Amino acid sequence: MENRGGQLKDSWRARPMRALHCEGVALSLEVSIGELVSDGRRLYVATIHDVTDRRNAEEEIRNLQDRATRLGKIVEESNNEIYIFDNQDFRFLQVNKGARENLGYTMAELEKLTAYDIKPKVRTREIFMAMIEPLLLGDRNDLRFETVHRRKDGTDYPVEVHLQLFIGDGEPVFVAMIHDITYRRTAEDEILKLNADLEHRVEARTSELKVANRELTEASGQLVAAQTQLVESEKMAALGGLVAGVAHEINTPIGVSVTAASHLQENVLAMRAAYQEGSLKRSTLESFLGSLSQTGEIIMGNLSRAIEL
Repeated sequence: MENRGGQLKDSWRARPMRALHCEGVALSLEVSIGELVSDGRRLYVATIHDVTDRRNAEEEIRNLQDRATRLGKIVEESNNEIYIFDNQDFRFLQVNKGARENLGYTMAELEKLTAYDIKPKVRTREIFMAMIEPLLLGDRNDLRFETVHRRKDGTDYPVEVHLQLFIGDGEPVFVAMIHDITYRRTAEDEILKLNADLEHRVEARTSELKVANRELTEASGQLVAAQTQLVESEKMAALGGLVAGVAHEINTPIGVSVTAASHLQENVLAMRAAYQEGSLKRSTLESFLGSLSQTGEIIMGNLSRAIEL
């Protein structure tokens, strides 16, 4: 390998090194050392390249790749359903694990489907285009709406959709965050059913109370008439005071019953208003049921007293 014409006899591969600039800045270097033989003298030649910028760029690329990998894992493992689809033909580009499991499709199968293929209420591209037109025109940054998704097995489930058109360095894509609202809808249906049942029970109870009040009023009128007839009768004059006392005694439980029934009607109206406004709470319902029970006991107790009298 020796070359007496002054050529490098041998060289080392470039080796990375770290150095400190006079200003205290750390530098990344690549050092290559070669042996030079000239006139029988052996010399060593070192070539140093400052690769700080290149190393910094490589480090930044690695960090970006790490962040992208971490972000991809977060998206894949999210409990929410996340869909990414093309802005032209609306075919799925990426669908995370939660969505795939809920729908029952593989990623290969979903890549052949469009965003509107899994929405039985949308059905056509034209309807879907009309839905997302504000995003395409730039009038809105995002859209939120409720619809239905259809699984591979043909079953449907209600969803809340948060849709955005993401415009990055490449082609724009749609990103959809999907919330399965099956449990919320089930709870809402149960509340509606409970409200309907409660309203029916209240109406039935109110009707019964109206009948009882009417009968009590009629009975009270009959008692007053009897009292008048007894008072006008000379032979029954002695019974006049007794009848008046009895009427007074009966009017007391009747008055309490009427007052309780009126209070119950007010509660029914307030409950109906809360139901129609959508502000009905479970605690309010429980309080009303407790009040309904107490009021019923008061009415029944006083009516029983009136019957005994």
